Amino acid sequence: MKSFEDILRKNNLKITKGRLALLNLLYSSHVPMNTEEIYEAVDKKSLPSFTSLYRMLNELTEKNILKKNLYHNGLYYFEFANMGHRHYIVCDKCGKISAIENCPISEFENIAERETGYTVTNHIVELRGICPDCQKDK
Repeated sequence: MKSFEDILRKNNLKITKGRLALLNLLYSSHVPMNTEEIYEAVDKKSLPSFTSLYRMLNELTEKNILKKNLYHNGLYYFEFANMGHRHYIVCDKCGKISAIENCPISEFENIAERETGYTVTNHIVELRGICPDCQKDK
């Protein structure tokens, strides 16, 4: 992946410690993170306020550097936009999120286009269940 500085420059965004810390955190994460999780994990010297975090997330999403991928428990979850097309399964008990790498929806999109005349531009699928750890706790 390009350096975060190059990504910010290319998108005419100022290179700041906060943006770099945010991008590094999300790049290191294997699953999308919500605003509260990001704020909890990021260095407060680099990103001192929720207001700054929200502003950065919105800017980076508008520039298609990040994407809002899930809407769970009233919260949006963010990840890098170029991480590929993935879906997730969310545990109903503990909230753990796991990625599902393969997407079987393309055939369904073709059917939907044929039946409706629409051109499918995107889809969002969220599966819910009980994770293996919570199943053990029964």
